[in-house]
Amino acid sequence: MLTLPHSSRLSLKAHFSFAFSHSRRFETSALLLYVSPLFLCHPHQAFVASRKVGNAVIRNRCKRLVKEAFRLSRHQFCMDRDMVFIVKKPLSSLSLDAVSTHVSDLLSKGCQSELRRR
Repeated sequence: MLTLPHSSRLSLKAHFSFAFSHSRRFETSALLLYVSPLFLCHPHQAFVASRKVGNAVIRNRCKRLVKEAFRLSRHQFCMDRDMVFIVKKPLSSLSLDAVSTHVSDLLSKGCQSELRRR
């Protein structure tokens, strides 16, 4: 099984600040996606769930679902941008297929807007 390497994660405050200030925002009912130009030489991703989503167990499960959905669908979309996924509501009641649909919708919106900008 392939995993997302630790080196592809956004982790520093400066990276997040750049990603939020230079990004375009896309959303579904369950997720937000911020797409920004590359901060470093290769694309990075971040997966965020606030305390409003639930306790630590629920937040971690939601982030794991989104990470797995992204990992499974990333090869279908342009990946030359930094991305921050934010969980808006608990996803623990949704299946991986449903979360994958949300992630695919967001990625297709992000790639389509990027193609229009060029």
